[in-house]
Amino acid sequence: ELKKEPFEVEKKDYSSKEETTGMLIGYIMPFMMIISVLMGAFTVAIDVSVGEKERGTLETLITLPISNTQMMISKFFAVSIFALFSVTINLCSFGLMGIYVCNSVKLAKTFVGSFKFTQFIPSILLMIVVIILFSMFVSALCLCVDFTAKSVKEANNLTTPLMLILMTGAGMSVIPGVKLNIFYALIPILNVSLLIKDLFMLKFDPYIIAVVFFSTMIHTTIAIFIMTKVFSSEDILFGEGARSLRIFEKRVNMKEKQIPGVGDIVMVFALMFLISSFAGGYIILKFGFVGYAVTQLIIFLVPVLYAWYMKADFKNVFSLEKPGVKEMVGVLFFVSGSYIVNTLLVSGLYNILPSISVDNESLSQIVGGGGFIPSLFVIGIMPAIAEEAAFRGFLYGTLKNKKIPIFATCVITALVFAAYHMNLLQFIYVTVMGLIMSYMIYNSKSIFVTAFFHLINNSFSVFLEYNKDFVQKVPFFAQDRFELKDVFIYLTIGIVLLLMGFLISDNKMGLFAKKKKHQN
Repeated sequence: ELKKEPFEVEKKDYSSKEETTGMLIGYIMPFMMIISVLMGAFTVAIDVSVGEKERGTLETLITLPISNTQMMISKFFAVSIFALFSVTINLCSFGLMGIYVCNSVKLAKTFVGSFKFTQFIPSILLMIVVIILFSMFVSALCLCVDFTAKSVKEANNLTTPLMLILMTGAGMSVIPGVKLNIFYALIPILNVSLLIKDLFMLKFDPYIIAVVFFSTMIHTTIAIFIMTKVFSSEDILFGEGARSLRIFEKRVNMKEKQIPGVGDIVMVFALMFLISSFAGGYIILKFGFVGYAVTQLIIFLVPVLYAWYMKADFKNVFSLEKPGVKEMVGVLFFVSGSYIVNTLLVSGLYNILPSISVDNESLSQIVGGGGFIPSLFVIGIMPAIAEEAAFRGFLYGTLKNKKIPIFATCVITALVFAAYHMNLLQFIYVTVMGLIMSYMIYNSKSIFVTAFFHLINNSFSVFLEYNKDFVQKVPFFAQDRFELKDVFIYLTIGIVLLLMGFLISDNKMGLFAKKKKHQN
């Protein structure tokens, strides 16, 4: 008699009791910790911000002989302490419940068995540190949102989307296949959730842990900076509150040719980053090359449709001026110089941190998966339109119309553009590109100039990906490492090209500026 199965499969768990227990805790702890932080910060943040407005005591506090920054920081620490207090209470109750269950329920003893609690001490200590940073991040976010509200009811409505984002980030840690890597380590909320899960599963990757801590510190610093600016702005503090967000008004009641406000920027980019972080990542993983195109389309539609809905001054906000010939010629020098400088920078980073080279493999897979012409369209043309509309268009165009120094406007635009890429390697060299493009749109007043720069830069990367023979023939592109002598030579060439671009295109100090002044 023949057996129905050619061989028998026996399942055996080789994991230790500590790993089994850690896996169970790791699925519960991230969500509990993140929600505890939010619940602790939520109510207190509303009371010390918009609650002060309703009681009429905020104006009195501002008259005190202390700076606005000092007052804001004191409110911030109060909210952070209550958030940490909420975490402590929940952590203690969770620990007591675990002890009770293990000692009282026979099934728990059978499943978990005896394990060494001391193995979880490093996990708990690291979690405490990251939760302290995360509590500061959430507290700053809550205060930023609440200070834009006019009433407590309005603050509750505005905080609801923030709660959904936090719960979504916490919940994604339990989705099968979502594992902590360099990409996820840079995404706020999700990185903390996945790190806590890994810590209790006794997975300790020093590099990944360092990236999570570093990125969380950056997110927290940015949130605190924005929080202090919001508190220092009387237009936001004592203005129309959330009603300054045009999305809450009916389109028929809006004035023609409006300029978006800071609240509009926050709304648009919160939507964009939410889509890029969660939905965008899933779309790309699911549909690959086509998913990347869909993500670019979404990035384009969010700011453009928002501007259309609020009847914004498109020509002013999106810098739709006709570009000059010399600015377009300058682009060729800028893109050549920046490509050389960034190539040297990336090569140096590879040597210092070899593991970050993995970060760029996903882009190469996307580029190599669609064919040359489709890749040229999706990687070259679409970002040149979509990302420019969002960053050098909506973001820069709004900030330039506010009482913000142009240097700060350029730096903020460059940093947000780099942060959008959610990649440690790209963040560094995209910041350099972002600063160059910010200068270019400031000088030319035309988004077509930066779109041309973006198009050439991305298209050249696609060309190199599909022409390996050409890469091998040119020493500069074929080298993985550069000798010190080569670095000096190429860096000099790159800087000279950037200076040539500046001298050709600059409208105040360039070669053609004097001639134009003389003619006038």
